[in-house]
Amino acid sequence: MGLIELEDSDKEVIERAYSLLDAYPSAINALGELEEILSYLDIADMDYTINLGIARGLEYYTGMVFEIRVPGLGAQDQICGGGRYDRLIELFSGQRMPAVGFAFGFDRVMDAMEVQEIKVSKEADKVVIAPVSKDVRKDAFKIACQLRRSSNLAVDLDLMNRKLNKILDYANNTGARWTVIVGPRELKEDKVVVRDMRTGEQAVINMDGIGAFFGKP
Repeated sequence: MGLIELEDSDKEVIERAYSLLDAYPSAINALGELEEILSYLDIADMDYTINLGIARGLEYYTGMVFEIRVPGLGAQDQICGGGRYDRLIELFSGQRMPAVGFAFGFDRVMDAMEVQEIKVSKEADKVVIAPVSKDVRKDAFKIACQLRRSSNLAVDLDLMNRKLNKILDYANNTGARWTVIVGPRELKEDKVVVRDMRTGEQAVINMDGIGAFFGKP
């Protein structure tokens, strides 16, 4: 079986791809990146299919490409597509800037929300998840996913490796109600720090009590 024929929801596809691409170091690195992406999808408990035969039509992609499909929409189930392009912005501005982008069909997104009975509250409070170092990023992502599933909060996760004071400035500037500070010291005790952005007060809470703290037991 050739590379472009590899498609499955089983990660065994990756192992088979490694055996086919053993002589191509850049492709091996790309497979490592794909495994990292899949680890985040697993944390988010998202269903996915690995399809190494997808080739999107635009030539500026430099990394992974993806498509988002929603069951229940029939033949028009693809609502989004995009990927990684690290040199596109530089082409127009001269400034090197890595980027990920996508395009979506607005009508299909609305149809998907209707099918899944998703309602968005315009009055939702915002919380910013602030990982203080790269080694706690997956823990921060796990917290973000938990709050998105169990609360009506608008959840923003910092992925830019900014220092904590910069994340707090961002939270203030965007009107966030709370910031959840995820640090390695607190995580050792299964705890995080929640900062009230209006009062400046902070509380240390247990990981399993995050939902209850925000009003969703």
